[in-house]
Amino acid sequence: MSASDPRRFLYRSLDPDGARQLASKHLSGCDDGELYLQYSASEAFGFDDGRLKTADYNTGSGFGLRGVSGETTAFSHANEISAGAIDRAAATLKLLDPARARRRRRRCARTRQCTLPTIRFR
Repeated sequence: MSASDPRRFLYRSLDPDGARQLASKHLSGCDDGELYLQYSASEAFGFDDGRLKTADYNTGSGFGLRGVSGETTAFSHANEISAGAIDRAAATLKLLDPARARRRRRRCARTRQCTLPTIRFR
């Protein structure tokens, strides 16, 4: 990553490939999910009678990890972007029941049809 690449703020202690591997590892048992990384920076200046009175600079970063299994969704987040923080947040995903989701996927694959009932309209 070059010095002008804005992703360098996201990946200070975690590289993009490491983030992909962690997402794959923790979301492999889920029907759907995502790892979302965020970094923001802001500056504010306050003037009174043309004179600078206050100046503020703020940065913030963090991530969100979401997993979906069947009708259940688990979400966790933290302000620290690191492999350890993502591993700790992934403990929330263990609350999901991936076995139920695998059974549903197998049933859909066998029938090759939607499992929702057909509704007739008149």
